Amino acid sequence: MKMSKFINRKNMCLMCLASKAKEVLIKHHVSYFPERVAYVHYECHKIIHSTDNHFLIQYSPEDSKRFYSLSQNKNDSSRTLSIGQRIKEKL
Repeated sequence: MKMSKFINRKNMCLMCLASKAKEVLIKHHVSYFPERVAYVHYECHKIIHSTDNHFLIQYSPEDSKRFYSLSQNKNDSSRTLSIGQRIKEKL
């Protein structure tokens, strides 16, 4: 299983470079292939996605669809495997 590469730590927003203890940072995909994630404020995240050609968006819309489709397929197959394993244990 591939792990996400985090560009920054979760105590400072990569967008505004502010580090405020009371404000929660969220994960923003900078790219999906390879998977690179940055921690940003929610308000900064909205700015990123409302700006044309933002430097923190290094993917096409198709990449995000493909990524989440692959993630969903992975989750579905692991659930099926778990059910199969439970059936085997009962036999």
